[in-house]
Amino acid sequence: MKLASRLGAAAAVIALGCGGGGGSNDAATDDGAWDQPGNCRQDPDPLNPHYRMTMLDLTAPDRLNNPSLEDSIVREALNQETFLWLFRFQGVDDGVTDTDGTTSFLTGAGLVQNVDHQGCYPFWNNPDYPNITVTLDMSGDDFSWPAAADPFEIDVPISDWDYVTFLLELPLSEVRITDGSFSADRTTIGTYSLGEWTCGAHLTGKITLADARTAFIPDMNQYLCAVLSGVVGDPADPADDCAGDPSTWDPSTYSLPDTDVEGEPAYSMSGCFAAEQVIVVD
Repeated sequence: MKLASRLGAAAAVIALGCGGGGGSNDAATDDGAWDQPGNCRQDPDPLNPHYRMTMLDLTAPDRLNNPSLEDSIVREALNQETFLWLFRFQGVDDGVTDTDGTTSFLTGAGLVQNVDHQGCYPFWNNPDYPNITVTLDMSGDDFSWPAAADPFEIDVPISDWDYVTFLLELPLSEVRITDGSFSADRTTIGTYSLGEWTCGAHLTGKITLADARTAFIPDMNQYLCAVLSGVVGDPADPADDCAGDPSTWDPSTYSLPDTDVEGEPAYSMSGCFAAEQVIVVD
């Protein structure tokens, strides 16, 4: 995976309505461009449910599992809907309809909304953040990664309201979604109680050092590679984060890549997530 600069593409984003119409690229000042037509709201379909991620718990690498990143950036962005990771499933087994033991879903980044969107979220459809179609094995309420299926790669963007300021990018390679369960009524993946979500599916993947070296985190004034490795350069010049060959880093002080992607040094990633049912449109 290769990350390019997002600023030019982000500044040219066109707001999409349910019919794919255009609008302003300034979400902060042009509310009218973000209006969702009333027919966006559809009745939920338990065989073809749609979701937005509501909680992401990163358990590895250890350095990703920290309050500055998970709470201040990821959790806050999910709550504010400036981090939208969307899923649109097809052919979910509801215990009555035969779906041949599989379900497919389309996943990708969504657009933030600053007006009443009536539970309707459009995919961003940005070529820098392509949508991915994947098939899962399905048994009752549970889904799992097919043994013979190839993993996928996806860039997960977390932006500010302007689409130009990126708070974090997770450039994930070799992603697999495992050990997932729908609620019986298909309204959630995971559970929600007393203001807190509990994970309903796990995911694994990898983050290459090369990708992490290009993913800047403004709120931490570091590149993602510095968070992963602990190799922090001059605070006045974050560009020198993770300088040098990782084979020369002191493993007693720093976290070294523990895997690879096609020969490129990488860090193993794991976590779990929860999601709530919404309407996801093109």
